[in-house]
Amino acid sequence: MFDYHNHTSFSHDSDAPMAAVIESAIARGLKSIAITDHYDPEYANPLKDTAIDLDQYYAELTKASETYQDVIHLVKGIELGLQDHVTSLLADAVKAYHFDFILGSFHCADGMELYGETFYAGYAAEAVYQKFYENCYRVIGKYDQFDVMGHVNIIDRYAHRIPAFETYRELVEAIFKLLIEKGKGIELNTSSIRYGMGERYTPTVEMLKRFREMGGEIITVGSDSHRASEVGSDIDFAAELLKTLGFKYRTLFQDRKPVFVSL
Repeated sequence: MFDYHNHTSFSHDSDAPMAAVIESAIARGLKSIAITDHYDPEYANPLKDTAIDLDQYYAELTKASETYQDVIHLVKGIELGLQDHVTSLLADAVKAYHFDFILGSFHCADGMELYGETFYAGYAAEAVYQKFYENCYRVIGKYDQFDVMGHVNIIDRYAHRIPAFETYRELVEAIFKLLIEKGKGIELNTSSIRYGMGERYTPTVEMLKRFREMGGEIITVGSDSHRASEVGSDIDFAAELLKTLGFKYRTLFQDRKPVFVSL
């Protein structure tokens, strides 16, 4: 099995040593693991120190890849925090390092952190979802130096109320159209199961179906682990879910190029 979204102590919200994360993947019998620590420059909440030493991070990724090369395939990845005003910083990071796989994710929108109250204050749920997905569409239209959009509906994790999909379907479809045209994909992020969101998966079943119907083929599966004990969690379930929805393949990456592996 393959887990394409994992964090280590290089991320501001994880204390897990990289070696411990990799050893956990080996113990669980994973064939490949992507380390995708956060690069979230100019994060909207100044109280959170999201700085990462990219030189040190890439050096440790490279060393770990060599150390474990006979045991597990390590994918050198990163998770970019997409925001309007940091696209040049993101582009510089992508250009400076030879990553195998890049997630593009939204943790902030319109200059506000999605976690907390600020982004939601004064808006009905329908309006909140409109402005979130409008933000995503705008930024992806401007910046596309990533391979897969991470946790498409992360807002479901934090919103006070989740409105009917029909109220923002067109925006999600517009985002999917952009991604497909640009040769990008989405991920099935299993963290929603750990967070007790029931069958409200990330993305939802409706979103996954629509992505496939629109011709989307690139889809990765990741646990979004922040602890070594979470590595590989619910990956088997996610693969079975994709099969039931008509997907034929999951996607791996090598040198930023997709590799399709039968489910």
